[in-house]
Amino acid sequence: MKSLDVALLQRVSTYPAVSLLLPIDGQPRDHVRLRLRGLASETVGRLLQEFDPTEIQPLIDRLFEAVDTVEISLGQQGVAIYVGDHATTMALSVPVRERVVVDNTFATRDLVRALQRSPRYCVVTVGPKVMRLYQGVGFTLTEVQGGGFPATVPNTDSSQGRRAARTGVSKRGVDLNQFVRTFDDAIAPYLRSEPQPVVLVGGETRVRFMTRRSRHRLAIAGTVRGANDFPRQEDLARLAWPTIENHLREDVSAAVIELEASNGGSRFASGVDEIWTLAQHGRGDLLLVEEGFEYPARIDERSGHVVPAEDREAPDVIDDLVDEIIEVVLAKRGRCHIVADGSLTGHGRIAMKLRY
Repeated sequence: MKSLDVALLQRVSTYPAVSLLLPIDGQPRDHVRLRLRGLASETVGRLLQEFDPTEIQPLIDRLFEAVDTVEISLGQQGVAIYVGDHATTMALSVPVRERVVVDNTFATRDLVRALQRSPRYCVVTVGPKVMRLYQGVGFTLTEVQGGGFPATVPNTDSSQGRRAARTGVSKRGVDLNQFVRTFDDAIAPYLRSEPQPVVLVGGETRVRFMTRRSRHRLAIAGTVRGANDFPRQEDLARLAWPTIENHLREDVSAAVIELEASNGGSRFASGVDEIWTLAQHGRGDLLLVEEGFEYPARIDERSGHVVPAEDREAPDVIDDLVDEIIEVVLAKRGRCHIVADGSLTGHGRIAMKLRY
């Protein structure tokens, strides 16, 4: 799952947009598929309360086809199925609450949470002559073949050595600079298409030099001193993952500090009603939401204010306005972090730093 995939789902605004979310809990595939069919049948019941059967039949067909063909893999903790004009399935690396959502947008909060908990990241092994790139999600690494990788570091020729000598740079310095240039040129397309943290694995001198001199040094989440060639990618993943976990913790901590710094000023908002209105106007810069916070609601047509609702399955009720807020903030180029329950108790479990 890529952030671009999530962004495309969040752009959908049509009714009905159906979201099915199911925790897998290590259960057999057949049992998971049976539970998904149960959710699909529940969805059909809700749709038939609002639509003529012939009108909604194409969507129902897409829904059951997605349920019957969704792939369920080892280690997967949840599955999400989104059906509107097209059907999309997502394997989730985080557990989810079982639910059906019928709204004018898809329920993507769990996708945002999955990206934060198990983000895509890069591992680059730095050998004496060759750099290898691995794309990672959780403990799964896949080596990238092509697009500049594996990257071979060119030898320093005699003319380069003479030019370096005249400027007082040692041959070792020239070699290290060559490593940096090779890394920068090869990694650039991957970070440009999808910014993500990078872990460098290799000899201490090389990786330390690269973190100081690379033009992509802000993307380097950390370094691991060790061998640059691993017979098993699982071993490499276990070596790199603690660095990514630490990077994620620091990212969330920095977001909390940034939000708290705005608390008490004119660039801070809390509570669903206030944040909903401000998010609609594109004022959300940084949104923090507690992981378990949900808010079924109606929007008053005259005032635009939020009215809490008890029956989330009623046709005029938004199943979870928190999901809507997250999608609006991200669509308007804001940032969002899902934080632990209890972190925002004093702010109505949701808070936002404003752009202005």
